[in-house]
Amino acid sequence: MKINNKHIASLSWVLIFFSALLISTSIILPPRYHSVMGMLQIILFLTGISLYDYYRGSRLLPLFLISSTIGFIFEVMGLKLGFPFGFYSYSDYVQPKIVGVPLIVIVFWGIFSTYSFMAVRILDRAFIRIFLFPLLMVIYDISIDPLMVKLGFWAWKYGGKYLVFDIPISNFLGWYLVSLVIIVFYEFVSKPNLNRMKKNMDYQAGMITYVFSVGLYSIIVGGAPGTLSFSMACLIVFLSVIFYKG
Repeated sequence: MKINNKHIASLSWVLIFFSALLISTSIILPPRYHSVMGMLQIILFLTGISLYDYYRGSRLLPLFLISSTIGFIFEVMGLKLGFPFGFYSYSDYVQPKIVGVPLIVIVFWGIFSTYSFMAVRILDRAFIRIFLFPLLMVIYDISIDPLMVKLGFWAWKYGGKYLVFDIPISNFLGWYLVSLVIIVFYEFVSKPNLNRMKKNMDYQAGMITYVFSVGLYSIIVGGAPGTLSFSMACLIVFLSVIFYKG
């Protein structure tokens, strides 16, 4: 059978989708499986977006690298200075670490940024993408942070009265700020090739992948954080469609 571009596109989306499935579900496995599952997730994800970049020329791999780097820089600042997320620390069993930041956390900044951008890339106006992208990233944080704290992946050092689901509100504001830096840098420095990404199957698959991954986290987390994050994800993706159709 001759392999054409359509087959490559389909394979890339299968790999990206399954990476989202593994990322969302592996966190509930015992810690001894995290390293192996983490490597598998990264391999599937990077292979998927590399194939997609080859097929579409979409420049998702640069987004992954940019967001991982910027996320890492702000994580180091957060651990040392408490800015912009607040004061927190990572558990000793979350290894390996680079300057105190777990490697998997650095990678997740890149992965979550890519999923979020795939959900809004259909929009023609950059300022709408720049506004919605950080909101999608904050939704990820709402869905995972309470669970990660409960499982002991990291802990907040100081509480206070400004809490949302027992997480300092500064954390969510910090996520918005860092995500805003990521998308502005990507839009104006790397300049995504949006004309090559606007195929119906592609943007629908991107939205489905984002909502699917947030939905799985929401089921795992449960309660108010899960319900809120999934509802917000659906709302923003719906708004993306409305803006596009408009």
